[in-house]
Amino acid sequence: MQLNKLWIAAAAGIGIACASAQAQELFAYPPQGRPQTQQQQDQFECHQWAVEQTHFDPVQYAAQGASGQGTPASAAMPSSQAAGQNTRQGAMLASGAAQGAAVAHVSGGNPGEGAAAGAVLRALQGRMGTTRAAEDQRQREAQAARQAQLQQAQTQQAQQQELQARRKAYQQARATCFKARGYTVSQG
Repeated sequence: MQLNKLWIAAAAGIGIACASAQAQELFAYPPQGRPQTQQQQDQFECHQWAVEQTHFDPVQYAAQGASGQGTPASAAMPSSQAAGQNTRQGAMLASGAAQGAAVAHVSGGNPGEGAAAGAVLRALQGRMGTTRAAEDQRQREAQAARQAQLQQAQTQQAQQQELQARRKAYQQARATCFKARGYTVSQG
């Protein structure tokens, strides 16, 4: 009698888990005169047999739940990279100042004013280049993000198709087991 209670509890658990895993697409009508305890035992044994045949257990799949997503990477610039950028900007300004002073000296102008004008001009050129480079970088990042989203969607679709195929194989194996035990089976 204790064994029958165990079979009933296990069969009830399988029925609930299968329903939650959307695997309850199989309808099996028992042969006439089959007692309820035998039906529950058949349900449990056919589930086990289908899992062995297909290597897919909708009960375990439902228990696993959704997996967590990774966290996005930080976009902060490393300090060594920022220091290098500051060094490049300083060198650009010095180069512009030297060039402006040389042009002013050759043309008879004030070398100090020429140096200031050259530094300002170089700074503007650097800022324009930085703006273009930043826009190009944003476009590359946006393209990479779109590509990653597309790839993720394709991966999810492939996983869903594989899951559906595994569920279908499980249901077919389960139906085969029920038919072998004399049940009338239909799949919805």
